[in-house]
Amino acid sequence: MERSDEILQKAFTSGRGLTRSERGELREAYLYEQEQKQSRKISLDKKTVISKEDMLNLPRHKVNCPDFEECPLDYKCRNFNPKYMKCQNCILNQDGQICNTKLHTHEVLSVFIKRSRVNLDEEKS
Repeated sequence: MERSDEILQKAFTSGRGLTRSERGELREAYLYEQEQKQSRKISLDKKTVISKEDMLNLPRHKVNCPDFEECPLDYKCRNFNPKYMKCQNCILNQDGQICNTKLHTHEVLSVFIKRSRVNLDEEKS
């Protein structure tokens, strides 16, 4: 990237602009940098956990409720209803482990949860 910085600095200080060869060199440096970014992508298998939560002490392990629905973003109960006495007496309610469904709407969840896509139009070679 240092060479491209030198080219840009020289072009702007001289006021003449870039020549065709300098533009080509800048383009090659840019494409090389983009290729390096693509090669740095980290792919994790499904068993790798990068969460800060203790995965063996989640709210789903504390309660045996048939109405429990786990939020995929914060692992708390999404199905809390204050009208029901069983929800008010629940250990998750006492611990404050109720999902904020005003923030975690279905639209937000669909944006955050990444699903793998299959391109059916892609030709196999």
